[in-house]
Parts: sequence; C-alpha cells; structure tokens
Amino acid sequence: MCKRLCVLIAVLLFATSGELNSRETISIDCPEKVQSDCTVQPLQTLTGKVSKSDAKVWIIVHPIDSAVFWVQPQASVTDKKWTGHARFGEAISAQNYKQFEVKAIANPAESLEEGMQKYEWPAADFSSQDLLVKRIAVN
Repeated sequence: MCKRLCVLIAVLLFATSGELNSRETISIDCPEKVQSDCTVQPLQTLTGKVSKSDAKVWIIVHPIDSAVFWVQPQASVTDKKWTGHARFGEAISAQNYKQFEVKAIANPAESLEEGMQKYEWPAADFSSQDLLVKRIAVN
C-alpha cells in the first residue's frame, strides 16, 4: 500500500507539472514491505525520483521518539532518479521495531553535512512526503 501510494503521488505530481509551469517534485520509495509497514535495515539504501536532474538531494531521518532530525549523506542523482544511504538508529537490538520518519529534500536552503543534527525538517526548494518506516529486527 505504502509503495503504491508513494508511486501514485509521484505520478500525479509529475503529470500536473506541465500545467503548473514545471513544478519541481521529489518522491521517496518504500524500501520494503512487511505486512502493512514500510521497513528498513539499520543501514538502508533508499531510492526515489526527482524532477530536476541537477538537484542536490539529501535524506533526512527523524526518530519518532526524538526531537533530532539527522542529515544523511548526499544522494546521487542520475537521469532524474536518486539513490542514497541512511542510518536508522544503531545496529543494536534495543532499537528493533523503532519507528522513523524519513524525507528526501532537494536543494536545501542552507549548507548540509552528513551527521548534522537539526531540530526541524531543513528548508529546501522542494521535498518529498514524510515516509513512516519501521526498523526491522537485528540480533
């Protein structure tokens, strides 16, 4: 459901972009489904689409039980598709099943670096929807 919804939103946004004078968009894909949850590994590759091939895409991870928004490494963009890596907690069992929000942003308003801690979603030219994910179990 989550992946289909993400794809549907991206298709609708891209379909209307011509009518809105090239509205800029970015989407993030659900990495894996377990029942109805989008799930992630402690270190997860994420993918999505972006309407501008020269966009600077960053992934932001927000643990639901924290006020901190963690800046992940800058993603690579090729042919309007982006790929990046994100950490979802530490690789310890105490963080199994923890929930996170994740968002892709394009062309941030301020300079970002991997590992930066923010206290809100960073401002950007455009950003994806928030994707709620659950960290899978690791031993």
